[in-house]
Amino acid sequence: MTESRLLKPSTLFMVVVVFMVFKYWYDHRDIEPEANQRTPEAVFAQLEDTMHRRLKAIPESVKRKINQNANFGSSATEYSPHQAGYQVLMHVKELFTGNAVASISKDCSQWYEEFAVQLKPDKRQSNVLFDFHAKRVESLTNREAQVVTKTKTLVNDQMEESLEDLRFNRVGDFLELRSEGETVELAPDTMLNIESGIYVLNQIAQQNYQMIFYSEPDDFSKYPIRNEVVIEPFTEDYQLTNMWIVKTQEYKDEGQGYQLDTSVIELINPRAITLYAATVDTDGVLYELILNDFEYLPARCKQFAAL
Repeated sequence: MTESRLLKPSTLFMVVVVFMVFKYWYDHRDIEPEANQRTPEAVFAQLEDTMHRRLKAIPESVKRKINQNANFGSSATEYSPHQAGYQVLMHVKELFTGNAVASISKDCSQWYEEFAVQLKPDKRQSNVLFDFHAKRVESLTNREAQVVTKTKTLVNDQMEESLEDLRFNRVGDFLELRSEGETVELAPDTMLNIESGIYVLNQIAQQNYQMIFYSEPDDFSKYPIRNEVVIEPFTEDYQLTNMWIVKTQEYKDEGQGYQLDTSVIELINPRAITLYAATVDTDGVLYELILNDFEYLPARCKQFAAL
């Protein structure tokens, strides 16, 4: 009787185990862990390193405009960007680049902002993969805000469009959200965006560098965004003085409890004007905004956070 050519069960089992181990190593050899699986310290270390590299590339002549124009000793002066230009970067599996333009007008109680950005896979290509336009009108005196966003996204050679119109209005102590004829009532401690900015600056002025607060949702949801914030002075560049690094973890609730959604790092001046922002979401996608026009126009306003 001839010897069987089949492998013994124990030998076959070992072959399968070795193959599975090799396949696992091969599938994961170059894959970065997702942002929500890494520690917050590791995520912010990556964002901060990216921020420092971006800021080093900004010409010194542009940086000097902050110190030349800003009168930080005056309590009656605020500087806001006028027709500010932003460079936008998005990293998915490949780098997408684009340009953004923001027209901003605000003081202590009124805020008007328009922001538009287009992203392309390559500067030499004409195909627009992402076209976004947002308009925000906010008033503390009227205790209301309106945010309108239009988005066009090219998916599988088909352009998908979406429009969202959110209206926030304070009714008594509560914040009301209206969209497409529907209304929800948010928690009374939910802040409008301009209220959030004032709150952060007041905390800096009081030397409170860690805080938790709730801000308005960015979609039609009765659950506000939970913000866990750590603030640090920015000391890496001798020309960019009187700046703060704001590190925020944003938690969103879709009815199943709050879960970490995005991690954000911002470089702001004492009046909460953002000079740089980077965001990593739960898919590990990195978005960056870089202010490339540091010209400021004066406007009368209370100085909230003197350094």
